[in-house]
Amino acid sequence: MRKSRTLVLAVASTVALSIFVPMPTQSSGQSVPAMPAATAPNVVLFLIDDATVADVDQMPLVQALVADQGVTFNRNYSPDPLCCPARATLLAGQYPHNHGVQDNVAPLGGFSQFDDSSTIATHLDQTHLTGLFGKYLNDNDQPLYVPPGWDAFKIPTGETTYRFVSQTMNVNGELVMFPGKQATAVYGRQTRTLMSNAHERTVPFFAYTSFVAPHRGSPHRDYPDDIDSP
Repeated sequence: MRKSRTLVLAVASTVALSIFVPMPTQSSGQSVPAMPAATAPNVVLFLIDDATVADVDQMPLVQALVADQGVTFNRNYSPDPLCCPARATLLAGQYPHNHGVQDNVAPLGGFSQFDDSSTIATHLDQTHLTGLFGKYLNDNDQPLYVPPGWDAFKIPTGETTYRFVSQTMNVNGELVMFPGKQATAVYGRQTRTLMSNAHERTVPFFAYTSFVAPHRGSPHRDYPDDIDSP
């Protein structure tokens, strides 16, 4: 697949870093015509959870492939850096007071308060093969639900969401267990599969890959006994 057609938007933390993706709409509320698939770029959006800017310094590949070759927004501010409000802003392209998700759980926020009828996925689905892999929104009481616009939707569910190993995932509306599998690696493989499928179909792709790590990385959590951890 040609690198020149792949647009890497960001490696972002939902707390420390926020990337805002405006929806392709005009002030009148009318939709902007979709970009022809032949010229539409591939888009990869990575999120890392609860990281700081300094954490990215410990990621040499991210530094080499993204930071050193891309644009760093060192004065980019989030109107609400809390997890779900920030994620909803990424998905909807709206401020929290407009999309209505103002907390991580009901009644003011979380999954139940998010209107998923108009998101970056529903807009890009006109031209792109779309996929969301990893963490979606907190307080999800519909573990088999697949929002509109996603051709591939694969998210961890329930109490396994914050496990770094052995998650149970909603895979396109079916619960699938991944015993012994490291979550970050699983999301990476799922993302690469989307890219391969798009290449075979000669269509652009949009991958929203949302890693749970390093959030809640308590000492020795989910690590084998024979591996030292701080």
